[in-house]
Formats: sequence, C-alpha cells, structure tokens
Amino acid sequence: IVNTTPVGMFPHNEGRLIDLADFPACQGLLDVIYNPLRSNLVLAARERGIPAAGGLAMLVAQAVAAAGLFTGQAPKGEKTEEILAGLTASVENIALIGMPGCGKTRVGQALRELTGRPLLDTDEMVEKEAGRTIPRIFEEEGEAGFRARERAAVARAARERGAVIATG
Repeated sequence: IVNTTPVGMFPHNEGRLIDLADFPACQGLLDVIYNPLRSNLVLAARERGIPAAGGLAMLVAQAVAAAGLFTGQAPKGEKTEEILAGLTASVENIALIGMPGCGKTRVGQALRELTGRPLLDTDEMVEKEAGRTIPRIFEEEGEAGFRARERAAVARAARERGAVIATG
C-alpha cells in the first residue's frame, strides 16, 4: 500500500484513510507523509507486523536530487543518508515516562541542558492552562478532570518536534 494523500499529516495527525484490517495480505506500506515522522497509518502497519516507512526519506532524496540539478553537480548517495539521519534526530522527541516522583522532570532538565532541546513538562502545562496547581485541580475537578487535562497536555506535547517530554 502506498498512501499519497495528506490524510494524517500535521496538524491533523489523527487521520487515517484506510483500515489495514481490510487488507489482510498487505506485505508493506509506504506513507509519503513526512510530518509526523511516523503517521498513524505507519504505526498501525507496524503494530500488525507489516514493514512500513514514512515519506521523509523520499522528501530528502528529492531535495538532494533537485540540488544536484540546480548546481550541476551529481549528488553523492551518502549525502541523502546523512541529511536523513540529521533530520530524523532533530524531529524525534525524547519521552520520559514513569511513576510520580521518580525524577522525570529532573532527568528532563538534564537532557535539555545536554541536548539543547526544549523541555515540555506536562504537569507544568496542565497547571499553566488551568491557572491552578494539580492538587487544586484534583480538589475542584476530581481525578477525572485532572486526567482529561493531562491527556490533552500529553497530546499537545506529542505534536511538538525535537523536544524532551516529561509526562506527569
């Protein structure tokens, strides 16, 4: 299967045009979407054990070829791999998940210092959006209210690129 539609592309990441259950004999999938790095369709294929790839490699290969045409110099094959590796590293997030109080925020701060990536702490995001502390949210909205806010914050953070995400 080759998806050449924009369905599932940022900022509408949740989209998926087809259900892979309808294609039980599928042997591979290519989704030309490059943002997000792994679309919902690619993730669904991988969950089913189907080899799948997104469109970033194709986009980079096209850009390298276009640069060669523009400059009149034949591109080197390894240039595509080098650019792809750099882009992939710059857009992938680092997610920190663990029990409360295990040090996610502290590790996130250290990673921010080491990598220069922005740190998104979902607890801080929830508190800032609500204008109150988490204990106060629990008191006024209960656990269900807090969890709804937390899910929304995690979803927003996951849409970012190249960040360190410390989950609540």
